[in-house]
Amino acid sequence: MTAKTMTMLLDSHVLLWFSAGSSKLGKNARRRIERAHQLHYSSLSALELGIKSIEGKLNLPKNYFASLKAAGFLEVQFDSDHATELTTMQGLIGHDPIDRGIVATAISTNMPLITADRRILALNLPFVFDAQD
Repeated sequence: MTAKTMTMLLDSHVLLWFSAGSSKLGKNARRRIERAHQLHYSSLSALELGIKSIEGKLNLPKNYFASLKAAGFLEVQFDSDHATELTTMQGLIGHDPIDRGIVATAISTNMPLITADRRILALNLPFVFDAQD
């Protein structure tokens, strides 16, 4: 794989960290993201971040997703093909449904995923990368 040749799906928290320039995002993860020719986020991330904003856990600007799209990010809509992939993830039974849906989206779209979710990382899936690395 050469620079600027792959796509990348960012988990919700990684999306926030990257767009804010947060130091929580590891050096290697940032390099992977910057080398990707196309960055994606799941529509489930919009749902998750919207819920956190309504609950007062996150101060999300109203135009956050519009600004991501303007910056070139693409939104991947969660659909029935992605939902079908949920049946293959026995290691995530009982885990947050949004997180499971984001992993299923990565599987279904054949996109690498960057996350800091320890339970997802513990599955040692070859297409999942540690956001804090």
